[in-house]
Amino acid sequence: MHANSRVDHRRPFHVSRRLFEPLTSLKNIRRNSYDLDNFNSMSFINFVSGEVEFKIVYYGCALGGKTSSLGYIHERVDTQDRGSLVLLPTQNDRTLFFDFLPVDGGNIKGFKARFKLWTVPGQVMYDATRQLVLRGADGVVFIVDSQWHRMEANLESFRNLEQNLAGMESGLERVSLVFFYNKRDLPEDTIAPVEAIDLLFRHRVDRCRRFAGDCISGKHVFNALNQVTQSVLREFLIKDDLENYEAYR
Repeated sequence: MHANSRVDHRRPFHVSRRLFEPLTSLKNIRRNSYDLDNFNSMSFINFVSGEVEFKIVYYGCALGGKTSSLGYIHERVDTQDRGSLVLLPTQNDRTLFFDFLPVDGGNIKGFKARFKLWTVPGQVMYDATRQLVLRGADGVVFIVDSQWHRMEANLESFRNLEQNLAGMESGLERVSLVFFYNKRDLPEDTIAPVEAIDLLFRHRVDRCRRFAGDCISGKHVFNALNQVTQSVLREFLIKDDLENYEAYR
């Protein structure tokens, strides 16, 4: 399976036609002291707003590009369709969150789709926070740092993802998974070939999509997001009922 070579700088579902400057900082992040437990509920139907909400988690090793990926996406989502980019405090790492509503997302069983995007802290010392953020995820974008010297860290992070899901009586077969091989813009001699990274994750890449790009120029950032959101929506649409989703009125 090979990554699409076409660059897509658009938002999912073509919800924005505006052009933006490349992301150079995260100055628009709103810092908050929210309790993580308030953000961990499973996907649910909001009958008041007529929306079904899905949770997408960006997972991966420290400094792999999770924060930059969410920042890139957030900068390119129309302000009227997105929430604030929220920084949840951890001592030495960052956990980001925002949600957005694709205006052209269509009708999903009579509801509009809203996606909540999260990152997890990259450092192992924050594994408890990782578990809280991962709880109730519908989809995961696993960010791979393409640099040769980060291969072991990538594998360690992926094993940690599997372990944390297992600890929640879940597994990768129960979430939509997409790989994003980041930092492909670095000098060729410093990054592993795409085929070599495929071999590292061969037990999973064979069964799901992967994209190779970088979160600075944005190459394939939205392709990966499109893929995971479409997969999540497909899973929702094939359900015969809504009993597996938490709902409130």
